[in-house]
Amino acid sequence: MYFSAPCDVAFVYADGFAMILPAFKIAASRFALDLAGRGIARVVVDDDAWHTRLAALFRDAGIASASALERYRGETPLGALYPIQKAMETARRRKVWLPGGGCLVFDACEAMTVIDVNSGKFTGKKSLADTLLRVNTEAAREAARQIRLRDVGGIVIIDFADMDRESDRDAVMTAFLNALSPDRAKRHVHGFTGAGLLEMTRRSVYDLGRNALYAPCPRCHGEGALYSWQ
Repeated sequence: MYFSAPCDVAFVYADGFAMILPAFKIAASRFALDLAGRGIARVVVDDDAWHTRLAALFRDAGIASASALERYRGETPLGALYPIQKAMETARRRKVWLPGGGCLVFDACEAMTVIDVNSGKFTGKKSLADTLLRVNTEAAREAARQIRLRDVGGIVIIDFADMDRESDRDAVMTAFLNALSPDRAKRHVHGFTGAGLLEMTRRSVYDLGRNALYAPCPRCHGEGALYSWQ
């Protein structure tokens, strides 16, 4: 599903990651300036009026993105030009499957998000420890990607599959930090706790996550459950 709007604006990072928003989501000038000033390589807009408005806004603020502002005139929607459509679909799901067969399960409350790593269907030909290392390394990269894509804020806890070797925890931490490195948000990775949980804190940057594109369910009011009458 592609979220269509009369005008879309794509904020594209140097690594190809893109945030594509309907123009009404960035109507506030401060919001647009904040987006453009955080490592954005290009800004692509598919409307003349918005192109002119953003060009003047960036130029007056001295933001480099003004020189990389593009007016897109193609027939293909912006959302189809960047690998964001499928990514946004996964970002709204509680469970995200990994290529190797494992999965991440997201549970969020007011100030904390917990990510559980489930080995699921993941199988390996080597020892159990080596298999879990592969699962956790793959999960670490995807967790970092999802944290950025969902713009997760507050305390983040990642419950990886149990690792007995310190070298394995170091390898997973390295994979996580490398995957998280393009993230422009203010954050601090505290490391593994005594219980083996990876803890970090992150300040939400754009508020472009679930609440930006989805409204609470009118039946359960966002609680995620209804009364059972059985």
